[in-house]
Amino acid sequence: MREGLHAPVIEQNSLPAIRQAIREEIATLRVELSAELREAAKKSDNRLAGLLVKAARLADIGQRMTYTVMAKAYGVEFAKSILESAQERAGKDLAQQDTP
Repeated sequence: MREGLHAPVIEQNSLPAIRQAIREEIATLRVELSAELREAAKKSDNRLAGLLVKAARLADIGQRMTYTVMAKAYGVEFAKSILESAQERAGKDLAQQDTP
């Protein structure tokens, strides 16, 4: 019967140690998770940057090809005017997207 009476006291004395162990484990897991999230974000950012560079290169190739075809079909002056007009419209479209 005496052992049963001491059990709550033993449990009460061990609670601070248990709490501390749990806090340390949570802190460790938080640091590990944070590092994993940073690494995943870095990989994602690198992939996105690569895709943006590829898109820019392909757009440039398409622009040059279109200009060449337009220049051969309709003349250099017409091709230049179309190119300048497209660049101006693209700039305006981008400017409108930036404003709330």
